[in-house]
Amino acid sequence: MEIIMSESDKRIIKWGVMLLRKKLGESASKEKIHDDMQNCGNIGVKIICDIINEEANKVKCDHQKNIANDLSELGMWICYKDTAYRDLFFSILDKICANADEIRKQIKPYVKPPEKWHVNVWMDSREQTAEKIAKGEIPQGSVSLAESVHVPSIQKKRLAELNKK
Repeated sequence: MEIIMSESDKRIIKWGVMLLRKKLGESASKEKIHDDMQNCGNIGVKIICDIINEEANKVKCDHQKNIANDLSELGMWICYKDTAYRDLFFSILDKICANADEIRKQIKPYVKPPEKWHVNVWMDSREQTAEKIAKGEIPQGSVSLAESVHVPSIQKKRLAELNKK
């Protein structure tokens, strides 16, 4: 099952992160956390953050790229910096690394190249829509068949029609 969040749900998460940053103080700003993680004294944590940033940079949608970076770095920063979570974090990380071969085997079917990531396919389909509108092949305000796959209301309607058959 995929998670489909409404715009209001996304705003709640955004506000929650904003309030958390405010509560944590000036050192928890997006820029300071990013800088802190890039200059991290723990090389293992730095490597993980570099991987997060490298992979997130392959996302074609800046909004989703930023969310992935911000939430990942914030979580890593809290786990690395806060003594309440640090020991647990490193213990979990050690167990993950100890089971890396088995984990990789289990996740293999889900690993895709960036050009096949849902968000990137969606962004490409939006470009197809823009091209078709510009050529007059579809009316302004509509979406291409390729983009329609990424529109929950259209998919819900299609599924309802299929269920009737």
